[in-house]
Amino acid sequence: MKDFETALTDIVDILVELDVTEAVFDDALRDVGLGALVDLVTDEDNTRTLKFKAALRKLWRNRGLDSFEDGLKGFADDPELDAAVNALFEATMKRRDGWYVTPEKPWDCHVTEDGAFVNREVFRSHVEKMLEDVGPKRVLLISGDGMIGKSYSRELLKVVARRRGFDFAAANLHVWDEPYGATVRDVATSLARQLELKVPEPKHTTPIKMANDWAVGLADQITAKMRGKTPWIFIDHLDTSSADLTEVLPFVRTLAILAAEDQRNFRLVVVARNLSDVKALGHVAAKRALHEQVGVIADSDIKTYLTGLAKHVNKPDCFDDDAVGTACEEIWRRAGGQGQIADLPICLWTFAKENLSS
Repeated sequence: MKDFETALTDIVDILVELDVTEAVFDDALRDVGLGALVDLVTDEDNTRTLKFKAALRKLWRNRGLDSFEDGLKGFADDPELDAAVNALFEATMKRRDGWYVTPEKPWDCHVTEDGAFVNREVFRSHVEKMLEDVGPKRVLLISGDGMIGKSYSRELLKVVARRRGFDFAAANLHVWDEPYGATVRDVATSLARQLELKVPEPKHTTPIKMANDWAVGLADQITAKMRGKTPWIFIDHLDTSSADLTEVLPFVRTLAILAAEDQRNFRLVVVARNLSDVKALGHVAAKRALHEQVGVIADSDIKTYLTGLAKHVNKPDCFDDDAVGTACEEIWRRAGGQGQIADLPICLWTFAKENLSS
């Protein structure tokens, strides 16, 4: 049994031996949700080793374990600490080996925080267009059948936001399904809070006028408080949640109009199952909006993903046709069956690591 300091020293020694730079370690901290530790000051010299140790100590405290000062703890017998350190160590190694080296165009990335990002070439192209400083493409509607990955679009946008440095706010309308369904107040205040804004109370009380007040108020705050920035707003499950659409739908339409007409400095992405551009965004915004109809992920998409990733990590011969066929069967088995996409990203990513890390 090791005390924590001894175990910590062993881990740091391994990281140093593996030529892990401080920059790589910083990225790994972000990958496991500890980005706040990137600017952690250890002492005047702030050496690589001291920073590793300080971050690992803070990791222990952040995970709700006994504080470091409370004495020694058996490293090998503490599953929570073990899992936390393993997650950080794995993220560090992936960073060092280039697993998370996003292509120059971040919308073409292979992996998000939640696993592989497969296919979606139309979506990737639309994101690229919406990132341009000029041009009318500021609104996107994503539609398609249930359980095919529409909501997962958010994960790619989070990667792009991190790389391009823009603010990102998301509202999953299912969050408010119990007990009453989302109101326009719920959605507007949640988005504002994520953007560190405060929206004034609406002047009107009728649903449509009140929704318009909330949307204009949020947009005005973005313009006033976020000058020089272009935040992205992501609204999910517009027509499949229990949201009060007499309020929420006009709110979304007003936001879409303000964005599409370039009256405000933000981008809007809306996810719905069956709503048309006009019904979801209104006539004015629909004329300028982009639209993606998401399709089912097929074996051919998985093949393209695996071969592309293999080339990315300089192992282009890892997956021939026979190997890809076997891989698809195994990946779908792990995911729970053909077409079961809820766990597909992590199953595919795990499979890829197993076969490309050796």
